[in-house]
Amino acid sequence: MPDHSACGGPDAEMGRRPKNRIAPSPKAAAAWRITRRATTVLMVAGLLIPLAYHFLVGAGLPRPASAAPAVHSAAPEVFRYRIVSEHWHDPKAFTQGLEYGRTCSKQGNCTDFFWESTGMYGESEVRQVEFPSGRVLRSRALPSQDFAEGITKLGNSLYQLTWRSPRAWVYAAEDLGAARLASTPLLDGWGITNDGTHLILGDSSPTLTWVDPGTMARLHQRSVHDAGRAVPFLNELEWVDGAILANIWGRECLVRVSPTDGRVLAWVDLRGITAHMAGSLSAEERKGPRLDVLNGVAWDAEGRRLFVTGKRWPRLYRIELVPVPPEHRGALLADLREACIVVDTSIFGGRR
Repeated sequence: MPDHSACGGPDAEMGRRPKNRIAPSPKAAAAWRITRRATTVLMVAGLLIPLAYHFLVGAGLPRPASAAPAVHSAAPEVFRYRIVSEHWHDPKAFTQGLEYGRTCSKQGNCTDFFWESTGMYGESEVRQVEFPSGRVLRSRALPSQDFAEGITKLGNSLYQLTWRSPRAWVYAAEDLGAARLASTPLLDGWGITNDGTHLILGDSSPTLTWVDPGTMARLHQRSVHDAGRAVPFLNELEWVDGAILANIWGRECLVRVSPTDGRVLAWVDLRGITAHMAGSLSAEERKGPRLDVLNGVAWDAEGRRLFVTGKRWPRLYRIELVPVPPEHRGALLADLREACIVVDTSIFGGRR
């Protein structure tokens, strides 16, 4: 039989040293053992390091930068507006908050109305105003020390904030009775709405605060932002289809805000609505109080109707939002961000 030992034959396959192989020197053998051990260590490390990484990440430890969560990159939607109808509004009302309501008798006769909060020291009220006539059905004055702000209805109660104060008034929504004073966790009251369970408050900063309606305890907060920029001066707040609709004080703009992360989901361009109103006034109406800024947003969830008005405005408008097509959205979005995000807050000079 042929000798296979020199070319890795049967002896080599069985793990025995071939008869004709020369034994390695001690140095070569030691080097070979070191190399083999290093290779084994590297192979084990290659298996253990990924396992350790996944274990640590699963335990909630910080991820490396390359594994950071994805940032939302979708641009906000953009809307213009169309006036559906216009209605008389008390030109003396310094509107700070607006909330839609409806009541029906046993006979099925229904009345639409707004709860309205009007401001100014010594003039502040909470009102129930019939729609569309504008007739005040009932009202209640606030103490002269209170400058009324936003208003919202949650359950059977009506909540009204006051400016530069944690004071909030709580009424029976049905008749504005049983008034009691509460204290919010904020030092300044601006806008207020609710998500059906909790109150949501603003204080002129970009921060919205969720509050327990029973205890007024702070629950959590969201910072409103768009494209890396904070969005301050959120004034009137309204809960619309699972998000917060807010007007920016001193600007003819609305933003739709995510309650989950504070992201601006949409911009509404209302520019031109004040000029439209001013141009529609009669000579007698022009003699009335000076028109002030847009402020007052109300949503009729059942009828899918959106209403806006302003401080000392003689008109209340029902408007319809008109989406801007994606191909025309970019330039308008950039323009709205520049026009509506307040950077230099000193331009307002402390006026409300």
